[in-house]
Amino acid sequence: DFMGGAAERSASAKPKNSTIPYHPFDGTTSYGAEFSPKRGDRAEKVVRASGTVAGGPFDGTTTYGTDFMGGTAQRSASAKPKESAIPYRGLAEARGPCGEGPFDGTTSYGAEFSPKRGDRAEKVIRASGPVSGGQFDGTTTYGNDF
Repeated sequence: DFMGGAAERSASAKPKNSTIPYHPFDGTTSYGAEFSPKRGDRAEKVVRASGTVAGGPFDGTTTYGTDFMGGTAQRSASAKPKESAIPYRGLAEARGPCGEGPFDGTTSYGAEFSPKRGDRAEKVIRASGPVSGGQFDGTTTYGNDF
């Protein structure tokens, strides 16, 4: 059973013959050594040019609302090609060019394949009683071993 608690800590594995020289970590970075914090100047106040804002009180209208007239446009006619030189994908030679004859709704799958029944599978009958023999006591190998 698992009792909890701290596990033993393994010793650190350092290579005995290393070509990398050992230096203690001093905690400095090139960013911290080379750069110092700087403050920018305060931004100047933005003053609008004269004539950009309409004078007078705000009456609640906008140029969009004033200029735009709502409504629906005329629907454009659909542009379907009468004839097409684009062949079907796949067996273009066997089926002929696109648009030849009316569409009858059949597919090559429906025309060439018919449903077939397979053999019935045999029923698997287990031997009577538990596989390990004896009564089930409620324990598992996982619970016993781990």
